[in-house]
Amino acid sequence: MRCFLAEQGAGQDIIYDKGAHSYFLQDKQPQALSNSEILAVCKILLESRSMRKDELLPVLDKLIHCCVPENNKKAVCELIANEKYHYIEPHHGKHILGSLWEIGQAIQSCRLMEIQYERLKEPKLVKRRIKPVGIMFSEY
Repeated sequence: MRCFLAEQGAGQDIIYDKGAHSYFLQDKQPQALSNSEILAVCKILLESRSMRKDELLPVLDKLIHCCVPENNKKAVCELIANEKYHYIEPHHGKHILGSLWEIGQAIQSCRLMEIQYERLKEPKLVKRRIKPVGIMFSEY
């Protein structure tokens, strides 16, 4: 079994537990993010200025709660505390998490969407039918 898993590149190994008198599968690589990885993700989210504060802060808190070992949570929280406090929301002030999911579903199912936006040159609302192919954040 060990040879088969190694040949398949499964990233798992079979371990014998003497106490339980049984075998179990164990991942070879840890699945949790390291402290530096979670800090990088938090900083990227904060610096992207892509979400309203009331959307972003719960996401950051959940990332830290789920991915950072208990003994390092305080250090990670302190490293991003200043950025969280001084976070500047995007000027549009709209919630985007729901829209992101909707766009993602349209991309996945190759579905057309109808969007409405205000033109830059003359303040006029424009409606368009689009077929989104990807989601990108750029310059806030």
